[in-house]
Amino acid sequence: MPDLNGKGYEGGILQSAREAVIDILELHFELVPELIVNRLNEIYDSSILKIYRRKAVRITPPEVVEVFRPLRFLKRRMI
Repeated sequence: MPDLNGKGYEGGILQSAREAVIDILELHFELVPELIVNRLNEIYDSSILKIYRRKAVRITPPEVVEVFRPLRFLKRRMI
């Protein structure tokens, strides 16, 4: 039986959360800039990914830059 408290389980949850944000953005805009995808892949806190998922659902094209701009400034140790 797999260890549900292990890194594999947590990593799967994080990857699913990242993919959800990217999928929602692709539905809105077709293409998601590589910079945003790369930054999302650097986030290791599911609560931050949840915030971005909710923002992605509500976003409109003119807002995409403003909403996701903070991803450029997150330091690796904070995420």
